[in-house]
Amino acid sequence: MKPASLLLLLAVAAANIHNYKGDDAWPPLQQALADYPKLHASELEKIKNGDESARYLILDAFNGLGNRERGMMSAFAFALVNRLAFFVRFPTVECNVMADKKGVACNPAELNDMYKSPPFDWTAVSRCSDDGPGRTDVGRRLGWHGWAWAYCIGGNRVGGGGSAIDFNYITEEEVLRFGVEKVGPRVLMHSDHTLLKYFVCDQGVKKTGLFPPDFFAAQRQIEAFLLRPSKDVRERADTALKAAGGCAVGLHLRDHVRADNHERVDIILDDLEPALAAAPGGLFVLGDGNNVYLKKDIIKHAQKRGIQVLEVEDSGQKGGLTAALAENLVFSSCAMLVPTVRSSFFSIAAVRAAGRREVRDAFFCGTGHNRSVPLPGPPCLSHCMFNTTCPRLDERDRVSSHLDHFFDPEIPHSQTSSRILDCMKRE
Repeated sequence: MKPASLLLLLAVAAANIHNYKGDDAWPPLQQALADYPKLHASELEKIKNGDESARYLILDAFNGLGNRERGMMSAFAFALVNRLAFFVRFPTVECNVMADKKGVACNPAELNDMYKSPPFDWTAVSRCSDDGPGRTDVGRRLGWHGWAWAYCIGGNRVGGGGSAIDFNYITEEEVLRFGVEKVGPRVLMHSDHTLLKYFVCDQGVKKTGLFPPDFFAAQRQIEAFLLRPSKDVRERADTALKAAGGCAVGLHLRDHVRADNHERVDIILDDLEPALAAAPGGLFVLGDGNNVYLKKDIIKHAQKRGIQVLEVEDSGQKGGLTAALAENLVFSSCAMLVPTVRSSFFSIAAVRAAGRREVRDAFFCGTGHNRSVPLPGPPCLSHCMFNTTCPRLDERDRVSSHLDHFFDPEIPHSQTSSRILDCMKRE
């Protein structure tokens, strides 16, 4: 890039930062999103024609809802930076073994069941049906993620043996080690982490001014473009909120919850009642399969007290990812979010809810009078949950620093919802 052009780009970026209001759409990102469908269509046509200059990224989404959404938003941001056509494989997920009934099949969900189609064809990729059982070189690098079949996009074989257009499999470590712009024009990516912060903090990307300085705002803007809930999911969430008159408190439970929490359900509800009284609506309790019985106990005791409890149609493990997305939308609408530490499901909801100033001030470091557990009594966790600062430049090659820096480093990884529920126990 010529010096004069770079100076102009930096001047435009500086002007955007000066005029940015925080919750507005960031103009350069908005323009890039508007231009992207045309770029995607052009690259897809090249693939169909066997053109070796085609540029694309295939994401294999995996694990639960929060992990998949983080992977999709991060990989799409990567594609946006590198001008790659973005495709997603979204395999079905099995029920958690601790669901209500072992062996019950979760409702299957395709991408287009969960989300409105974006203005480009993100599902044009599939694993080729004629693949044999042998592993490719890519497959050997995938390790425990499984077999690496060749992929087909628009009827044309890509990747694996005999493909016209081969790709590079990249790990998260390679993205972080080599930089955003140095991993090749054709990429297969496995990720369930939040790499978006790394992209926003990358020195080369920052010079382009593509993303706003607040990477949580960047995530909300990308989510609004890429992951718009389907009509069915939106109606499930809206029906639950309307029936209860809103959500005053959302309580998120996760695995490794202490056994004696069942004996402390009434103590938990005692601590939640002031918050329930302070906002319209009811109590929304949600959690993974390991917490199904604790969740039922809390709901049962809450109803005995006359507390309105929100319910999402076909929720829980049997509802699969579609129900999980509806629950996540309800959770992010609650006036108070009671968190689980280091949960991708919670982080997706919290970042979406952080458009509301009171939510942002509760969780995000350096934004207000933070308390990661916004309940009565002294907090027993660190003062905030999400660290908004960029990692130091000397941490560039330390993968864990980039992935974990999304969270406040003072919070040990071992602290889960049982630790948070301990915070709710009055002395």
